[in-house]
Amino acid sequence: MNVGSLEIQFGIKSRKLKITDDVKNDYLNHGDPEGDMYSVGEADVSIRSGWFYHDNQQPKSIKDLMDIYFKSVGRGTPLLLNIPPNKEGRFADADVARLQEFRATLDQMYATDFAKGATVTASSTRKNHLYQASHLTDGKDDTSWALANDAKTGEFTVDLGQKRRFDVVELKEDIAKGQRISGFKVEVELNGRWVPYGEGINCWLSSLYPRSTSRSTKKLRDHYWCTSDTYFDKLLFIRHQAVLRKQTATL
Repeated sequence: MNVGSLEIQFGIKSRKLKITDDVKNDYLNHGDPEGDMYSVGEADVSIRSGWFYHDNQQPKSIKDLMDIYFKSVGRGTPLLLNIPPNKEGRFADADVARLQEFRATLDQMYATDFAKGATVTASSTRKNHLYQASHLTDGKDDTSWALANDAKTGEFTVDLGQKRRFDVVELKEDIAKGQRISGFKVEVELNGRWVPYGEGINCWLSSLYPRSTSRSTKKLRDHYWCTSDTYFDKLLFIRHQAVLRKQTATL
């Protein structure tokens, strides 16, 4: 399976498509921050250990499917999950049940957004009502926040109002205006000091950052830098993944 990388860029230079296959494949797998066209990868994987149905196989566990989800969708890459038909041309009952369990796990994970309605303080904001910092946590899909004109570095802090325990953070960039973010670092406030949570080089469609251990905090801060004017799409989401641990414990 090819999964999205934390170090991938979603742009390429069209002139480089004329180079040799070996060089081209490596180039396409990593992208180019100075690319002049989009080249979005995809993650192709089967729900089983192979592409075809075999009676002696079982579908991947929920834990494995969620790991695949975080490494594909969670890194801005579309996930194509293959379901092989059995000899009767139907999906096996075990595969259907695992798909339903996968869907239910995702729904429960996304059901709680601790950031929705939280107070946001930004280092700067564009003087345009369309790009207010409060848009990051307003729960709407068609709003965004932008730094002041010409600013290429900045940060915003989210105050949740009370301590919340979470282990998944999601960031999104407003890609309708292009891929502009070239690096970021997320921190959480613990015992009066800021400690690292995660970092990467782009947010693009979606960046989901799960942790094996949850963090309890009232505030979260994001520093980032960009190639040009930056627009954060809708929301910084904070979600709780306890449902995954609950379900995998019963397998």
